[in-house]
Amino acid sequence: SQQKVGSAPIKVTDILEVFRVNRAFVALCLHGLLSGILMSVGGALGTYMYADVLGSLALMSVGSMINMPVSLVCMSLVPKLTRKVGMQKVLRGSLLLGCGLYVLLFTLHIVTAINIWVHIGINALASGISGLSNMMQWGMLSESIEYNEYLTGKRTEGSINGTFNMLRRLGQGLGASFGVAMLGMIGYNAESLVQTAGTILGIKVLCLLFPAICAIGSWIVFRFVWNITPELREKMARKRAEMAP
Repeated sequence: SQQKVGSAPIKVTDILEVFRVNRAFVALCLHGLLSGILMSVGGALGTYMYADVLGSLALMSVGSMINMPVSLVCMSLVPKLTRKVGMQKVLRGSLLLGCGLYVLLFTLHIVTAINIWVHIGINALASGISGLSNMMQWGMLSESIEYNEYLTGKRTEGSINGTFNMLRRLGQGLGASFGVAMLGMIGYNAESLVQTAGTILGIKVLCLLFPAICAIGSWIVFRFVWNITPELREKMARKRAEMAP
């Protein structure tokens, strides 16, 4: 039940200590849960959005293909933006902007009969921009491991990585169950060719407002729970330098 890293023994129960002292890791775990739930709900309900709200299931694959290059363009901008303003500001900004785009798209669906191509374009931008956090989280996970070593003298790398991935999978499982349960709650009828107005509104809420809620939830986590500042990074770097052979 123990392994050695340097001179510090690591026990399985050390992960409990990580949760107690390492706010940065707690923030990442909360974000991992939220992003896992969001991805699963989106995957489970996307079919209903295109088939029952937009009226063209065939264009769902087109929407997915457009999402990919948009996401790649967004990701290509991250290194430059990160060097200019810092990773945390880029991450929080992308979550806020993605949230705003989802709310805009939902509002357009409420006030007008939105063109399907407008939906596909705004949805691709919202998904690509808010999804940047899922790319940047891995660098922040490494930083939370270094922070744990700074606090406790133990990296506990395997336990931290394993716990984070487990919580992401838990979020995906919860999201899939939530999506199915909510379909029943909004009155979806698989045997009906046309859904009620209440059901259509419910699908819009789940596919557009729910991602906005998850994005703002992650923003709150990185704004108020994540605690690694530039000053703390300098302290961590000095301590690593002192401990270097």
